[in-house]
Amino acid sequence: MLRSLVGSEMCIRDRYQRRVRASFEVCPVAAAVGAPSGIGRLLMETALDRAREITRAAGHGPEACLVELTVDVYNMPALGLYLKLGFVARGTLAVMRFEGDQQDESTEIYVSETEVRAMTVQEIDGCADLARTMLGLDPTNALSEQFSNPGDAPAPTVVFDASTKEVLGYCSGLNMTGHLVASSDHAAQALVARGEAMSGQCGVVPMVCVPLEQQAKMSEWMVHRGWKLRKLLLSMSLGPYVDCPASAVYFPRY
Repeated sequence: MLRSLVGSEMCIRDRYQRRVRASFEVCPVAAAVGAPSGIGRLLMETALDRAREITRAAGHGPEACLVELTVDVYNMPALGLYLKLGFVARGTLAVMRFEGDQQDESTEIYVSETEVRAMTVQEIDGCADLARTMLGLDPTNALSEQFSNPGDAPAPTVVFDASTKEVLGYCSGLNMTGHLVASSDHAAQALVARGEAMSGQCGVVPMVCVPLEQQAKMSEWMVHRGWKLRKLLLSMSLGPYVDCPASAVYFPRY
């Protein structure tokens, strides 16, 4: 069985960092025992060809396509393959799971200085504008799909400035398929604290990916609140890449 691609995920955006498809998954991938060598590379090349095809269909050249993925840090065969294909390492992601007290008294400190509540459909555009301005991401389709197919997951949340009502950040879900965007550590802390408090009501244990190098203060704050490190992933990309601004907080999906 070929394990080198299991757990990898891709998302595709055009040269303006607008997503031409919310996500492009190539996992799980397996090859029969005794299969010819090079199967993993063939599968990845096929996936990349498909990504470029989608980008062309959106009216852009293949060089405009950005493909991102994550890989377990110990998975040397996969890492070697991705490097051969031209992927560049972007940083370490810590998969963290909340195991603290859902009624932590300090939660009110972060929530009281802002306004944090469930997002409404009317607020999708404002949250998308924040993501586009700060990160070049367009989460409009992903957020809209959550309202169309809510399932059992908690609703996305949004945080505002208490006085100006300016959107400071949002969280599509403190889970491995959600993401978080915030303009500051404080705004991100308010969103995380809200998710911790709500986890007991919905029965879903919060788990997120935290970029360790970019979000050192946030990861330290979370560890003190009872978040536990579960594993490390390496974030990699191929194509035009935009770094997260130093002042911003971004937790990507797994």
